[in-house]
Amino acid sequence: MTRIGVYDYCTNARLVTYKGLYRGNQIMNFYDALGEAEEFFNMATDGNSMEATDDHLTFICMLLNKLKRYGYKPDLICYTDETSVSGVIESFDFIGYDICADSMYYSPIGDMLLDEVLNRAVSSVYITQREAKSLKLNKYGLFSSLEDARLFANISNYLQSSEIYEFESETEWRPVAIYMYAD
Repeated sequence: MTRIGVYDYCTNARLVTYKGLYRGNQIMNFYDALGEAEEFFNMATDGNSMEATDDHLTFICMLLNKLKRYGYKPDLICYTDETSVSGVIESFDFIGYDICADSMYYSPIGDMLLDEVLNRAVSSVYITQREAKSLKLNKYGLFSSLEDARLFANISNYLQSSEIYEFESETEWRPVAIYMYAD
């Protein structure tokens, strides 16, 4: 699945560099000023994102251009769990990998659980301390390599299935490629 979304703040305010999925937006503050803001929420299945189509990208870019007049400059990202990319996503720049599960919304990385998850994985002898320390986030708060994102997703699946650590009610953690729109 490939989606595009508008985000302007991190769900966990202590993670200011994070540009992944687990974020929100304040478009609803512009309901009175712009009818398109309400239209965005009617189209967005989770309040933040919608299916990545050319029409949706055109609509969101038009909305964001209008919102710039109010000083509102959120991030426009495209994200996918598909291995091959084409279409709308080609207008975006790759910035890293997040992980998510079924909802394609929640991320333990965006919830600042990276260290906690890795510490539990080391304690349960699923990975070594050296492997845990090798998993680093880039300047966007995301994994730079697909291999690191897969390892973290596998760790999350292991911890969840063995009931060592459970976060949210998500299952089947997997990497998601994150792309940022550069206008």
